[in-house]
Amino acid sequence: MSEIVVVGVGPGPWEMLTLEARDILTSSKRVYFRYGTHPVFIRLKELGMEVVAFELLYADPNLTYLKAYELMSRAIVREAQLRGRAVYALPGNPYVFEKTPRFIAELAKPLGIAMRLVPGMSFLEQLYVALRIDPEEGLTILNASRMVERPESYPPNPRYACLIGQVGLPFSAKPTAPATNLAPLAGILNKAYPPHHPATIVRCVGFPSYQLETRNITVAQISLQADFINNLTSLFLPPVT
Repeated sequence: MSEIVVVGVGPGPWEMLTLEARDILTSSKRVYFRYGTHPVFIRLKELGMEVVAFELLYADPNLTYLKAYELMSRAIVREAQLRGRAVYALPGNPYVFEKTPRFIAELAKPLGIAMRLVPGMSFLEQLYVALRIDPEEGLTILNASRMVERPESYPPNPRYACLIGQVGLPFSAKPTAPATNLAPLAGILNKAYPPHHPATIVRCVGFPSYQLETRNITVAQISLQADFINNLTSLFLPPVT
């Protein structure tokens, strides 16, 4: 039976890979990545392995995010059909802020292709430590893009701590759009929280170190943070007491 293995490669550094993920990646003939800038992609390439990235799809102005994800998913399923096995590596955890594993599962099941998911450390584990927060005390986790696209479906709840991921992504269905979701997100939060309520922006500096940097601000200052955000940025708001 053909098989698709979706591997979570963690938030960045090679050292944060699980042993299971490392064994699968280093023993595979070919590994597909969503992004070619991930340190694990770079490391495997340095080891002489065959690695393929879908990164160029994000640069195509004719493609929406949804269409790019569909193309990736179809390519992975086709690889499994042709070679009997496809290995697809995703940053973080395959089921944390990721869509393609669901698309792949929908395509693979009718074809009788087995699917295996290998968990990895998500960006959330790093944020819990950086922000000194424990989700058991009450935490709402939201996606900034979904909040601005469908504010009625994803409202923040000031009664609980709120952690918002993917701040700074394009405010559009297309990844090539110049405007980010920062301004509309700030508008939503300004309606839900007092202007002087504290907030913390956490960004990952990306390749090669993947270190976290924080900036403490107020809700009223969120819209002014365009100089600090990147595509690896999250926002934390403590509960209103």
